[in-house]
Amino acid sequence: MKQKNYLNNEELKIKKEKFIQYIKGIGDILVFETKQRNNDLVKDGLDKINNIIDDFLNIQRNDPDRFEFLLLSDDFFKLYQKDEEEAKLSLDFEPRKYLISFSTAINQILRIHNAAIEIKNEEISRFAIYNLNGILAKITQTPNNYVIVKSLLEYIAEAMRVAIKNQDRSMYAASIHWYIDIVFNNLTGKDNNFDLSYLELFDEYFFSSIKYIVSENQTSLFNSMCSDLLDAIYIPHYEVENENWGYVYLLSHRKPEKYKELDMKYSLQKCTVELLNLKNDLYTKENLELWLKKFDELKKIIEPNLDKDELEKAQELEKKIKESITLQFKHKNLLELVFAVGVYCLFKQRYDYIKYLWEYKQPPDADTRYLGHNIIPENLDEAIQLYFHKEFFE
Repeated sequence: MKQKNYLNNEELKIKKEKFIQYIKGIGDILVFETKQRNNDLVKDGLDKINNIIDDFLNIQRNDPDRFEFLLLSDDFFKLYQKDEEEAKLSLDFEPRKYLISFSTAINQILRIHNAAIEIKNEEISRFAIYNLNGILAKITQTPNNYVIVKSLLEYIAEAMRVAIKNQDRSMYAASIHWYIDIVFNNLTGKDNNFDLSYLELFDEYFFSSIKYIVSENQTSLFNSMCSDLLDAIYIPHYEVENENWGYVYLLSHRKPEKYKELDMKYSLQKCTVELLNLKNDLYTKENLELWLKKFDELKKIIEPNLDKDELEKAQELEKKIKESITLQFKHKNLLELVFAVGVYCLFKQRYDYIKYLWEYKQPPDADTRYLGHNIIPENLDEAIQLYFHKEFFE
């Protein structure tokens, strides 16, 4: 953190203060307009706050030191100059207090959300949470934003509790949808996806949300969670296998002699089978990284022997394979998470919730067997694996 030039820059300090006051002023106006039910105007205003946050975050890419100065409060920098370690711990413990500019902007969205709930304006309360979820989706595309992400997750958790208390429909987006839409469904709609470095933090807050839902007897929310985790997520179980073989076949079909030569030297078929077997053990990020490393080793053998058109197809397949295998990892992680939810339901003696969770995909009176991914272990071995992988119980 190199802030010496900025700490003594009075012009930047004034700009930061003006920015904070400007955002607060927008918030005051939008809270008033929310209570007047001028919904279109409020939506435009929320989008404006969102754009301001976008512009603010863009500074991070171009001038990280300036971004830190504008983001953090003067109190933080004073503490940092006295004791660097204490300042870092304080920031992690009380991010809202020290992330002054970001916190001010997010607080305005929460104020609008609360005002909307107060007058039962669910169109705006939901739109406010959609904005928070959208901001979270953008921030989590970039690594090393842990404190900001944690702060925003705390804000969303706070909004969830307020919504549940008032039985406002924004509670669904604030408790369930943010996790599913960002981790699995690429909420931003761009190629730049969720950075897996935040997955453990997301798991922590999502599990905390579900525990709150169970503890507060929010049956409709719990049932919605079961439905969304199955019906709102697509896990392509067979694509990895087909695409893996397809990748190798680019060489074996076009240049069989070359393939035989490389297979003799590097055991290509054995490498491919090993990759397919490894995909069943993607319970940790380390195993995912190992899988990707082994695929890259296979790639280094195959790609130098492909023609230009074959190479383009190989690169397309590589992208699909890596996306599919990452989804497999996320699914394994989800199984562990839901397993922990079941344990918590057992602890709270909510046997009806366990029954609903267990039978949602395949009701006992169903005449047909439903396909697609599952969110509960399908056999004893998988259940044992799940039990020894997560630390939610600690």
